[in-house]
This record gives sequence, C-alpha cells and structure tokens, in this order.
Amino acid sequence: MDILLALVLKMLPLYGIMAAGYVLGRKFPDTVAPTSTLQIFLIAPVVLAATIGGITFTPEYLVLPILFYILCCGVGLFTYRIAGGNDGSRNLLAFACGSSNNGYFGLPIAMILFPPELVGVFLLAGLGFIFYENTLGYYLIARGRFTAREALARLSKLPTLYGALLGLLISALAITLPEPLTIAAGNFRGAYVVLGALIIGLGLSRAKGFEMDRRFLAIPLIMKFMVWPALTFGVAWVDAQYIHFFDANARSIIMLLGLMPLPANAVAFALQLNVHPEKAALVVFLNTLVALFFIPVMLMLTGML
Repeated sequence: MDILLALVLKMLPLYGIMAAGYVLGRKFPDTVAPTSTLQIFLIAPVVLAATIGGITFTPEYLVLPILFYILCCGVGLFTYRIAGGNDGSRNLLAFACGSSNNGYFGLPIAMILFPPELVGVFLLAGLGFIFYENTLGYYLIARGRFTAREALARLSKLPTLYGALLGLLISALAITLPEPLTIAAGNFRGAYVVLGALIIGLGLSRAKGFEMDRRFLAIPLIMKFMVWPALTFGVAWVDAQYIHFFDANARSIIMLLGLMPLPANAVAFALQLNVHPEKAALVVFLNTLVALFFIPVMLMLTGML
C-alpha cells in the first residue's frame, strides 16, 4: 500500500502542471506555439542525447528497443488503417496510438518499481518509442497536412532524431561527458518533464469546447488500454512459457511499457504541424487521466506492485 501511495503521489503533480498550462494558455494564448517549438527543437534533442549517451547497451537488452519499435510501427499503421477520415485526424491518431508517454509519465513509475540498473533498461527499451515518434510516427502525423515529399523533408530536419543518434554515438564510443555538461543535462531533463505536462494544458486552452466525436475518443482508449497491454503481456507470456529469451526483469519492463498512456509529444507535434492540436490535447489529457487509475490496478493484478 505504501508503494501504491508513492506511485499515485508521483503522478498527481503532473496533473497540476497540466492545469497550470491550461490557465497560462488562456491568459497568454501566444505562448502555446513557442512552448511546443522549444520542446521539440531544443529541450528534447538535448535530453535524448544525454539520456541515450548514458545507457550501456548489452546484447540481451538491445533487443527491447527493436521489439518496441516494431510494435509501435505495427500499432501506428493499424490505427491509421482503421481510424478513417480525411481531415488529418487519422494521422494524429496513428502517431499517438503508436507511441506512449514512457518519459515524464513512465519514468517516475519505473523509479519506484525497479532498482537503478533496471531503470536504465526501462529507458533503453523506451528508445523504440522515441525512434518511432521521430521516424514513421512523425511522417504519419505530418501527412495530415503535407505531401509525402514535404513530410519527408520535415522529418529530415527534425532535431530530436539527430539528438537520439548523437546519444547512440556517445554510448558506442563510451564518451564520458564533463561534469558541467552532465549537470546541464539534468536541468534539461527537469525542463522536459515540466514542459511536457504544460504543453497538454496549453493545447487544452485552445479548445473552444470539449465536444469530440466518439470515434476519436474511443480508438485511443481501446489501443492504449486494451491492444497495447494485450500485445506486451502476450509477448512476456510467450517468452516466459516457450522462448526464454528475456529474464523476469525484462518481462516486467515490457509489461509496464504496455500500460503507458498516449504521448505528450502528440500535442507538441500537433501544435507544431497544426494538425488538430485541440483534439490532441483533449484526448491525451483524458488518456492520461484514465492511466492514473488503470496503471496501479494493473500493477496490482499482475503482482508487480
């Protein structure tokens, strides 16, 4: 019960930051777009480079980001196929449902459940989501407004992709960053968490009302709280019963990542590309609200909590 309380207390401040973002966006509407641009083009690339650069890649755990990248692409393309509509909303849903908020939402949970060395593995597995968001995922959401050529051109200029690649290079060469840079990277991580929650509130502040078609609400709920858990729990069960490739810790990480809500980056990219940012903010907020109750229940049912 103490762990459950700590888990809930870790998650609650995020909703307070979202509320602050909503108030800020209502009072200063011109701050909405610049904040998302700052997150995408400065904060996120630095955080990715520093985080990935600090991870030690082992052959066994290196399969995890590959596994999740494949799952992300599959879920994203499947969502795009079933969502329907030609107003860009299916592109937004494909991006959002294919990824998850395993950064500022999932990381605090992982830090409660796992020892430090396994938190690093959690971050490593999460690279699959990061590379999806900055490759196929970004292309899918950009196609909601641009041609294929224009979407690819925008993708090639996305700094978060190069931040992730720089982090891989730092890790591969075993480069130790100077202490001042390490301290600065820690500050950027704090800004990343705060801005991620703020952006959801800022996106909500642009909504004229809270009406939304049931399809747009239902698809993310089904994909994140039914399809994703079924996929990840299925992978863990099959491995435990037949394959025995992963250890028990890796299987726990696989299952935990399958419980995460929609990514806050869906709002940031929707704002930057002007692909239904109000819809993105509302559906991400509702999804994150459901996760506040869904994740602890699932962790208790599976014995992880």
